[in-house]
Amino acid sequence: MPLEIELKLRLSPEDAARLRHDPLLASLTVSRPVTRKLFTTYYDTPDLYLQKHQMALRLRHIGKKWIQSIKGGGDAALGLHQHHEWESMVPTGQPDFTRISEPALPGLFDNIELHGQLLALFTTDFKRSTRMLRLVDGSEIEFSLDQGVIRTPADFTREICEIELELKSGNVQALYQFALDILHTIPFRLENASKAERGYRLAVDSKPAPVKAVPVRLETEMNLCEAFKAIAWNCLNHLQGNEAGMLQSEDPEYLHQMRVALRRVRTVRRVFARAFDATAFASATPDLKGLSRSLGAARDWDVFMSEALSEVRNYFHEHAGISALWEECEQMRRNRNDAAREAVGSTRYTEAMLRLGAWLNAETWLPAPGPQESESRKAPLEWSVKKFADNALSHGHKKLKKYHKRVDGEGTEGVHALRIAVKEQRYTAEFFSDLYRRKKVKRYIKSLAVLQETLGAVIDTAVTGRLLNQVGMIGDKGGKGGKGGECEGKGIVLGWIAQRGLTKRNEFDEVWGDFEKKRVFWQPPAGLPG
Repeated sequence: MPLEIELKLRLSPEDAARLRHDPLLASLTVSRPVTRKLFTTYYDTPDLYLQKHQMALRLRHIGKKWIQSIKGGGDAALGLHQHHEWESMVPTGQPDFTRISEPALPGLFDNIELHGQLLALFTTDFKRSTRMLRLVDGSEIEFSLDQGVIRTPADFTREICEIELELKSGNVQALYQFALDILHTIPFRLENASKAERGYRLAVDSKPAPVKAVPVRLETEMNLCEAFKAIAWNCLNHLQGNEAGMLQSEDPEYLHQMRVALRRVRTVRRVFARAFDATAFASATPDLKGLSRSLGAARDWDVFMSEALSEVRNYFHEHAGISALWEECEQMRRNRNDAAREAVGSTRYTEAMLRLGAWLNAETWLPAPGPQESESRKAPLEWSVKKFADNALSHGHKKLKKYHKRVDGEGTEGVHALRIAVKEQRYTAEFFSDLYRRKKVKRYIKSLAVLQETLGAVIDTAVTGRLLNQVGMIGDKGGKGGKGGECEGKGIVLGWIAQRGLTKRNEFDEVWGDFEKKRVFWQPPAGLPG
């Protein structure tokens, strides 16, 4: 079954023009650049039958030839697209189902009714300049620069200006390394949506919805390396699936999901650092800390405005100080969101994603065998993924109990530490859920979610105080809408949140008791390593 592996990079027409004269590109070129005009029509039924089955049918006109292609399966993350593709020559510019004979293809195209319902959904019309590159490590890449347009029958259009780096021989890491080499000369964005996906969105006038985390597909026979990569790519898919919406929309859910994705990345790093090289994990993700801070600051303001301050404002809707406070807080929220959007749209963010992709494919995080490898690490590497999951979940569960004992003595800091541990245990349970009975996993995760929500309400007072301290004072005009009125408004908000936190704190012992009663869904290992 043919598998196409390519990295897609989106850039501006101005940078595309500069790229043609880039000295690095010229030095690696081993074939004469060839430019062709490609016209492609994509077909589907009115109810998008093929798209729902993750298949795409297209007819491409190249010179005097018509090539029918079917693409399906695979995935895309960090700009890397891996899809199965089947091609055949056809005599005309109409789909020819007699040429679809590949046994590996699903029986979708055997449906006679489907044949009669197919229509041209959209077209792509672009020029492709192609050349072969040979990199320093010997890897060979087909470099294509595509410039043109996607068009629907209703004449809606979307520009195409992108690079496709298709791996012909060598390592996937080479694709990322070449992209890193040209990034600071020719700025670009990683493109996770194929031309077909963008065409479908244009045809049905849809925008990508916020993407939530999806279950990780694991199998008990996987080794730890395979399991780690499956989970890590799942987390990065979650992150990048919300990138476009974060940059193009003010819907706070995109930002929220990107922040959750970064926390999941951090959790998978901590979980697997017990088996792999912890220093390699740290060196691969330094830029993610700054990104997490930017997203975290913006998310704190989003939650504060939409929940706490919104509740207070609705109750004290005639209080001038609350109204003035709302206006200032809304400006702070917008500022933090703009800063987060700038961080995601930066070249530094793109570089961080490329480095993660190169690092995951290079597998430098695998410890080198030999006398230097510690005995404590040899054992986990030899374990099955199920045994490793049992160990990780037990370790996290014991950590929760340990942190719970500190809550009363450490105040807000203790509550915050426990809440972080609860989140990490929740993500860990989600990572490995495919290895266990789903109902039992869901019950455990639900109890963690309740615990997390309760702890969040308890520490909201500290968060609210920190945010309100960032709001500047304005001149007092009559003592209501100015400094005095706003100070009074702050006091009202702090009192409101403190009362809610106290209520939740009183509920905490009961919530914790319910959690402790829940039976764990994994097999606790004997002699759990520290």
